[in-house]
Amino acid sequence: MISDSLRSRLSRNLKRLRRQRNLTQLQLAELSGLSEHTLNSIESRRMWASDSTLQKMCAALGVDAVSLFLPCGDISAQKEKIRGEMHRLAVLAFKDIVEQELKTIV
Repeated sequence: MISDSLRSRLSRNLKRLRRQRNLTQLQLAELSGLSEHTLNSIESRRMWASDSTLQKMCAALGVDAVSLFLPCGDISAQKEKIRGEMHRLAVLAFKDIVEQELKTIV
């Protein structure tokens, strides 16, 4: 089940991003290939977005999915922090893979 907190974040961020681009729900619906009813239901927290719906909204808004789920506040700083952490974890995972491969060679 989707938490109310995530549902609220998605709703607030979708509405904020849409308004920043001076788009109505109908205009975003046309750009994304989604129905106006679907967007209204997501913005009003009555419906959760499927992966496909999230991808279409992100493409139409020109954002990545992270932007739809960040807490309100300084979005760019939070995104950079998340990206930095993702990079750090990727480096650690790669290091572990290389070490495992080296063990099989030696």
